[in-house]
Amino acid sequence: MGSAVADASVASVPTVTLKPSSPAWKPSPTQLINGVSTPTPTQAGMVSNCNHFHFVESGQTCSAIAALYDISVAQFVQWNPAAKSDCTGLWASTYACVGVAPPTTTTSTLNGVATPTPTQPGMVSDCNKFYFVVSGDNCASIASRTGISLAQFIQWNPSVGSTCTNLWLGVYACISVIGPGNGIATPTPIQDGMTKSCKSFYYVKSGDTCDSIAASYGISVSSFISWNPAAGATCSGLWANTYACVAVL
Repeated sequence: MGSAVADASVASVPTVTLKPSSPAWKPSPTQLINGVSTPTPTQAGMVSNCNHFHFVESGQTCSAIAALYDISVAQFVQWNPAAKSDCTGLWASTYACVGVAPPTTTTSTLNGVATPTPTQPGMVSDCNKFYFVVSGDNCASIASRTGISLAQFIQWNPSVGSTCTNLWLGVYACISVIGPGNGIATPTPIQDGMTKSCKSFYYVKSGDTCDSIAASYGISVSSFISWNPAAGATCSGLWANTYACVAVL
């Protein structure tokens, strides 16, 4: 049997020691669903795509093991959830996960876009671009790096929470979505109320006007305003730094 290991940061939790079984236990490999030869016994609830393992010795902590493999404590706990965030559930004399297999790509049955896995829980089904979250990332830095707003990132990955405390490492997050209802890849952000049948887009820069954009694309101002109604009849509602529609299906 295993023995529980208390994290060094939680001084009030005692270490529980259990007598080892006799004769001495020896690990034996077995095949898991990821095809990797996995030693046993493992930490309860260990992720199924693990491909690197560490034998937990009495006295070791989550932070100590993470440091050995140059991973974060958050990653270690994510891959070994039974250990818990305070590491009080880590068991000695079992194997813990310290590395995962590269993500595989599958095809979404919802939107036809090739969607890499694993993904952020609760990610929107109409996503068409993805970002692999690595150690040190946060919602704001990902949004800035990929040219979207923080609000959009949270909207498309709602499980991260408004303060980004639930952003998972080692998974794919959504950074773009398919245009509503037409299957066209739509850049973001867009003009409010833009037509759902848009097929071509223009990035509005400071100084642009409805007239100048319409002239550039050989369309009438009335067509431009009908496809981007929030701009208004006088174009006073045209937003810079967003995409406007300049052609429809």
